[in-house]
Amino acid sequence: MKVLLAASDQMIRHVSTKVLRAAGFSVVPVRDGDEAWKEMEQETGPMIAVLDWDLALYDGVSLARTLRSMKFRDYIYVVLLAPRKNKMDELVALESGIDDYLLKPFLVDELLARVNIGRRVIEHERKLSGIIAGYRTMVDTSPFAIACTDEVGVVRRINLPFAQMLGVESPASLLLQSLAEMLSLNREEGNFLLRQVQEQRVMEMVNLHPVWRVSTTAPTCVYGRPVRDDGSNIRYIVTFTCGLQEKEPEPRPPKKENVPELTTAQSA
Repeated sequence: MKVLLAASDQMIRHVSTKVLRAAGFSVVPVRDGDEAWKEMEQETGPMIAVLDWDLALYDGVSLARTLRSMKFRDYIYVVLLAPRKNKMDELVALESGIDDYLLKPFLVDELLARVNIGRRVIEHERKLSGIIAGYRTMVDTSPFAIACTDEVGVVRRINLPFAQMLGVESPASLLLQSLAEMLSLNREEGNFLLRQVQEQRVMEMVNLHPVWRVSTTAPTCVYGRPVRDDGSNIRYIVTFTCGLQEKEPEPRPPKKENVPELTTAQSA
């Protein structure tokens, strides 16, 4: 994992780089804030940034504040190397968006421990991102109608089968609406659905009666699952495994039986 080490002190850069590389990190040492920012801007930039508060050109706190105000490709875990100042300075540092800080002078083994914490956080973040991407793909490609809501039942993601059952071509046009109101559920069923979502309860084969726009009210089998807080607005997934009732086949006229014709001899 790539680590940016931005420190104005040459000895700190040299010793810290040596220890971090021995621990398996790919370290990029720089001496001022301008070089540090250029490294963080790169597409293949660091996942962890160790920033000295006393950097020239742009100090570590200013870099952290600017970093958090912008949308980067991935989250960068920031450790600030801070001089021993008063509590107010510590609050200023924490409010800038850093993840951890280390008071100078420090033991290099302590810096390694803080960077290892950052590595675990980043690895956990990557796993979560993979899980999120996986269930988004599942939602988008599922043949069943699926809606994802936030903690109060507002739709944040839906798939095409869901939109089609409502007679809508574009799923995006249905976002940010209340799921219960969108389905035109009666008050009792609407309150039940919202209560399950808000209280993060599992729904298993629950029968509701949404009003699908391409048909009349149809009994629908509903499954619901809460989703752990993954950093997005999605907290609940609802799957509609039964939607429109199939039309009963029209009755066919009875088949004529093959009755053998009587011959003249048989008639006699």
